[in-house]
Amino acid sequence: MGEHDFAAFSENKRMKKSTVRKITEFDVYGDETEILITIKGDDFWPNMARIMAGTVLDVGLGKIEPQQVPQIIESKERAQAGERLEAKGLFLTDVFYA
Repeated sequence: MGEHDFAAFSENKRMKKSTVRKITEFDVYGDETEILITIKGDDFWPNMARIMAGTVLDVGLGKIEPQQVPQIIESKERAQAGERLEAKGLFLTDVFYA
């Protein structure tokens, strides 16, 4: 959470705009059959939420240690983050304009 350079969660290697984004909410809920991830932020680019969700899944599966996530963000390297999950089950629920 917070304002960071989330380049590690972008697949666009020629990003012309800033990759700094502010995430104000990141919650994970789940049980044996379903995981619900809620992400709120000031802006997203294509696949950012899917890569974040894949990273959370990798943490849950033990492929990535939770304390590695800040290091992944700091690395700004896409290869350090988890896999991009399929769009299946991904929903945009609200858009707010300031």
